[in-house]
Amino acid sequence: MEKADNKQKRKGQMKRSKFLFMVSFLIFVFVPTFFLLGLSGCQNTNSRETEISDTITILDGKSRVVELKLPIDNIVSLSSGITSLICAFGDGDKIIGRDSYSTFPSDVSSVEEVAKSSAAPNIELILEKKPDVVFADSQIHDEEISKLADCGIPVVTDVTSDPERMFFLIRNMGLILDKKEKAEEIISFMEGYIDTVHERIGNLDFKEEALPKIYFESHSEYKSASSQTSYHKTIVEAGGINIAASELSKLPLLSPEWIIEKNPDVIIRRVSGDENYDEMKALRDEIMSRPGFQDIAAVQNGKVYIIKSDVFMTLRYPIGLLYYALYFHPDIFGDMNPVKAHQTLINKFLGEKEWKNMTECFAFP
Repeated sequence: MEKADNKQKRKGQMKRSKFLFMVSFLIFVFVPTFFLLGLSGCQNTNSRETEISDTITILDGKSRVVELKLPIDNIVSLSSGITSLICAFGDGDKIIGRDSYSTFPSDVSSVEEVAKSSAAPNIELILEKKPDVVFADSQIHDEEISKLADCGIPVVTDVTSDPERMFFLIRNMGLILDKKEKAEEIISFMEGYIDTVHERIGNLDFKEEALPKIYFESHSEYKSASSQTSYHKTIVEAGGINIAASELSKLPLLSPEWIIEKNPDVIIRRVSGDENYDEMKALRDEIMSRPGFQDIAAVQNGKVYIIKSDVFMTLRYPIGLLYYALYFHPDIFGDMNPVKAHQTLINKFLGEKEWKNMTECFAFP
């Protein structure tokens, strides 16, 4: 991949993101707002009266047109990435129900759980809460969306770690929470780090074969990610070559022999947010001691890294990208400190107290 090709791809990603938001904006302006959701058969409906001036229409992550009555005062969030984003907007006190993974920032831990995850919501509990909106990730089933919509509760779904959709999601939240200026403030802050990565990677004057080869492992042994995933997009954005890019499955199960033959320069293992330091260290040791892996360049050079999904979600996405850039190109990112960048971000949008409460390790080593 030539330098010009890299820049063109990144420009294409930004254009797609802006295009999605413009589509949503046009829907918001032109779609009639007098449609009312059916409420029959529900005992726990949101009974707030609707006026045309109090209704907005957005396009969510499933390309669904969703109508919302403003203002939004009560929120159920079934996505940890969206939960933290709501809090960054300063509206964490509006969250009245959450999924089990929404524990950041720390204040939301006291909010009642109404779901294990988006894939397993407790519809009865959600209806009892009478939220103005439910936010969920793409794992929520269409039938669950329909059950809530039939009872007058709109559901907005989105993904929280796709670089092509990130700013679209934040701008959508700015519309929903009536804080468009705050949305642009968050985006501007994120762009500062993202643009730094883009500029330095874009200035590298070498061909694709000179880029580091990356073996990415997603949450379980030998499960990787193809070019159809957001995992792949971040690897490319940070200047790496995903060795599983051309696999037909989104999350292919690779054989150890195939990985050894590809001889990756860097190994990345993504883990969930509940892994502690000792578990991350033990996992790295396990990967490096797998039969035959001693012949892989990444293992020989100690370039095996364990990193949490948390630092790739919504406003924290630039932190994960910085970690990758440093892992892949330490020669040009040696002056960048992802930990300090993380602290700056948390202090700015969630408060210094929150950073002091964050004792866990997000990447090892």
